[in-house]
Amino acid sequence: MGGISRYGVEGELLNVPINVWRNDLDYVVSMTTQERLDWEPSAVNTDFESQAQCTLTRGLLEYYQKHKHLDAVKVQATRDVLGFGEAHVLGLWDKFSGDNVTADPETKELVKSGDVEYIHVLPNCVVRDPFVNEFDKNQWFLCKVSRNKYDLCKQYPSLAPKISNESLEISSRQESGLTYAATEKSDNITVNYLMHKPTA
Repeated sequence: MGGISRYGVEGELLNVPINVWRNDLDYVVSMTTQERLDWEPSAVNTDFESQAQCTLTRGLLEYYQKHKHLDAVKVQATRDVLGFGEAHVLGLWDKFSGDNVTADPETKELVKSGDVEYIHVLPNCVVRDPFVNEFDKNQWFLCKVSRNKYDLCKQYPSLAPKISNESLEISSRQESGLTYAATEKSDNITVNYLMHKPTA
């Protein structure tokens, strides 16, 4: 792989492997995502309050797209669709981000307002029912996300001793399709998020 080989009746031609697939993939991704999304929220009602909410909604969407790196998530999701046939973006409510609201009277820690968090998840880090043929019919998803364990220790002090003893094993890394040296250490651990649709 990656070498030069001879080809032809008398070996007069040279074969040079070129990653055409990667080049084509980058081209399609660039052409698809070069223009930013132009949000156009629309209201069901035509009253003034509903129209004002549309204006606010558009401002919020543009803010998250610009300041919360939604553009980068969009590009990576497009690349995943072309490479894997599917893409996943995990939306979570992060209660530890946002503006300072007040102080907890017991722990004396600052309480944040919270904010939405968007995480790009590789398709091979998403577990779902393999017997469901239609994607939108899936009732549950399990998403594997890498998190810094020391940040988690600060966010969940009661669980800090247990979290600090966790480690990102080589086997769990290989499940994500990534390879690492056996001697490499990481401060990250795998956090599993189980999403289930509301049941009847």
